[in-house]
Amino acid sequence: MQQISVSIVNKEEIENRDYLLQAHNSFREEILQRETNCMTELGILVTIFTGYAVSLHKYTNGSLPDPLFLLISICSILGALMGVTICVLHGYHFRFALFQLHKIENKLCLEKVQLNRWLKYNDYKDAYIKRRRGNH
Repeated sequence: MQQISVSIVNKEEIENRDYLLQAHNSFREEILQRETNCMTELGILVTIFTGYAVSLHKYTNGSLPDPLFLLISICSILGALMGVTICVLHGYHFRFALFQLHKIENKLCLEKVQLNRWLKYNDYKDAYIKRRRGNH
């Protein structure tokens, strides 16, 4: 009869691993949601700039009055600033979720997941220092 060696695992470790897996899934979903939000915002920015280009074309042809063009210009600038701010915030949240996902993957000892081959922070830092010194 063969003996099977079983490692005794604490119940808290199993529950902790379940929580980490749930957090891992939620951060992966958040990353996908942030990508979708950024694409939506970029679509809105393209619409704003296209509308401004059309109004500029009509203004140069003389078919758009000055006050209306001024109003369209101000609204376009404010809309673009708001859109860019929102895109930056989504990018920050995307970065935060990636770092949290990386920490969870390290704790779970996952080796074949999407962040495995990404550069580490020190690699980015070294590349930045080389670029600053002019050593491409």
